Amino acid sequence: MARGVKEERILLEEHSTNTVENLTFSQSFIDDPKSSVVVITSNFHIYRASRIAMKLGYKNLSLSSAHELLLTTPQYYVREFFALVKDWICNNI
Repeated sequence: MARGVKEERILLEEHSTNTVENLTFSQSFIDDPKSSVVVITSNFHIYRASRIAMKLGYKNLSLSSAHELLLTTPQYYVREFFALVKDWICNNI
């Protein structure tokens, strides 16, 4: 909203416990599969989120990253590597 997006255009999914659930549950907000969707996540998570979204059938997808603390960034990238491996093994990407 601080960047000019109207509050009624922001849909927040609050029931998921992981990225696959979040993107799956969020599909219920989308009436037309061709609708433009923006997923906002952290820099380190954009690649995996986009791969999962494509696997789930999102068509018109954009991604935007939120800021992260420089101090914690290296550990997040290490964690994300293992999350990518897990999602590849589980056929989520």
